[in-house]
Amino acid sequence: MTEEELTKFLDQNKDAIMAATRASIIEKIQDTMRWSLPDEVHATVAKFLKEEIVPEVVKCLAEQKGPIVAAAKKAATELGNALAEKMTEQAVKSLDGYRCEEVFKALLGVKGRGY
Repeated sequence: MTEEELTKFLDQNKDAIMAATRASIIEKIQDTMRWSLPDEVHATVAKFLKEEIVPEVVKCLAEQKGPIVAAAKKAATELGNALAEKMTEQAVKSLDGYRCEEVFKALLGVKGRGY
């Protein structure tokens, strides 16, 4: 292709070339926005949360420290009581007939059938 033929080709197709170039540039801008904007937004939100929200939450928690500790202690006590109750229930279920007899014999120091 000669220089004259190339010039003629470009001149004849300049509208299509411009449209394709424009579409390509728009696509690149969209890709850039798609990939970089979320990072920038995320960084801005993270900074805001760290600088503005976290200190307020810390203040609120500090103000409520007493009730929070009291609730945690109550929950721990209730958990311990519930665990003890379930362990007792399981132990009673395990002491059926034959096992119960063996346990009582062992507790009383009885060997065999002789009482």
